[in-house]
Amino acid sequence: MANEIVYALNDSFAQWAGGEAEDHIDLGSGNVDGEYDSAYRFANIQIGQGATISYAHIKVYCQTQSGSGTMRTKTYGIKETNTASFSSNPFGRTKTTVDSDADFGVPGVGNYVDIDVGQQLTEIVGQAGWVSGNAAGFFSMRDGSDANTWVFDWISASFLVVRVSAEPNFNPTPKSISAPTFPSATSHGIKISKSGYDVLDATDSQLLFTTRKKIVKVIAEGETTTTGGVEKLLAHGLGYTPCVLGFIESGGYRVKLNRDIDGASDPIGTGLQGYIGANDTNISIITSANATVYYYVFIEEQSV
Repeated sequence: MANEIVYALNDSFAQWAGGEAEDHIDLGSGNVDGEYDSAYRFANIQIGQGATISYAHIKVYCQTQSGSGTMRTKTYGIKETNTASFSSNPFGRTKTTVDSDADFGVPGVGNYVDIDVGQQLTEIVGQAGWVSGNAAGFFSMRDGSDANTWVFDWISASFLVVRVSAEPNFNPTPKSISAPTFPSATSHGIKISKSGYDVLDATDSQLLFTTRKKIVKVIAEGETTTTGGVEKLLAHGLGYTPCVLGFIESGGYRVKLNRDIDGASDPIGTGLQGYIGANDTNISIITSANATVYYYVFIEEQSV
């Protein structure tokens, strides 16, 4: 099982021939400015030194855009164990040895550009001085984008999604449990069969419920509203990282998170995208537009 966490953008910086700007993400190539480079910084990364990163993607929010060509970037990590804020141009900082190339079209306003940084983040957290809670940064460098084809985020609505190959961190520590035996007619337990089937000899597929099977315990649930592109943090008070599940409600549909249509045609037509994750303090939710989100918090499997 992988633990997925969403990190809001803390700092950004863009540069181009003859100019630069703090709190800007500019991808692609402007008609006057030429090609752009952009830097991202994400603070309080809750990943231990040497952890295995199974997935890490920067989701660049499209606040405004232009063109119909192809944007091309080469993205590096900033090879520092706790990269500082971007109070000045950060592009002179050391880059990771690994990078990733991305070619993508111009998304619609309110959608996202997806940049894979899994190998870069693995190299960053693999350094001897890395400590959980430090900041990680990345550079998306110009790589031959088509002219006048660009995406800007000047409101810091972009974010980082990370999945770490997780060690169980349940509280209390999970224990191995032998598979329970199927309750017989004279033993204890509960079975509820489907209509038309004798509960005494119904097979698993003919049952609506049986205590032979383990269940996951819901310890909290709730409803919250989100603002598009803005991270919503909800304290869960558990002191460890739980499993979470969320649904967006819009237009009569309730859509399961995480949801990333990644430029594909949306089969239900809502266009909504979003992510939910957790650490040992908060549930983190982010959606592409204003939405109502229903969430559930689970702990380890329970045998009843």
